[in-house]
Amino acid sequence: MTMPQSVTAATGLDALCHNTEAYLSAGANVITDSAALEGVRLVVDNLERAFTDGSDRPAREAMSLGALLGGIALAARMVYGHSVGYTVATRFNLPHGVSCGIPLPYIISNYALACAPKMKRLAEAYGVDGGEDPVELGVAVGEKVTRLVSKLRLPTTLKELGVKESELSALADECIKLYYRPNSPVVFDEKSMAHFYRMMWNGELAPRRE
Repeated sequence: MTMPQSVTAATGLDALCHNTEAYLSAGANVITDSAALEGVRLVVDNLERAFTDGSDRPAREAMSLGALLGGIALAARMVYGHSVGYTVATRFNLPHGVSCGIPLPYIISNYALACAPKMKRLAEAYGVDGGEDPVELGVAVGEKVTRLVSKLRLPTTLKELGVKESELSALADECIKLYYRPNSPVVFDEKSMAHFYRMMWNGELAPRRE
């Protein structure tokens, strides 16, 4: 109940990342999906409340359960959102949840096509009604995450974080070489990862359609 706002924001975003990335993982199954979707719903419905009023016990309890479900969903393993987070965390002295929260909206929108059959349920868990097109759903969910992160007074782009444009290529290369994710349904190479980092730097959610 006395957790500072900054810690509430960072740990809450980490729970949201765990649940969302687990749901998008190629290692997901019916058990992890069930945990992840309920975890997403709990965090989305309660994180801003817990951040605004730390004495809001129902919101705190819901966040605790959402984080627990994220821990269960972790069995599916994380995707590249965590990898991106690792490349900026130590450079900018970021809490883990913040470093993983910055790429989360872009992960959702860029994984939408590869995870097309799952996007409608994810959007519903996020409280988003964006139609049937998986990419449009992914962008709509990404926009909702961006709004939430902004309300937590945290950066939503790599540019806002302080990453220089000249650093993008090296960060993308590090992500691919050091933090490869075999369970990612989206396969990145050096070129596509560099483009992904540029999207995160510019705040561009809409992915290229091949």
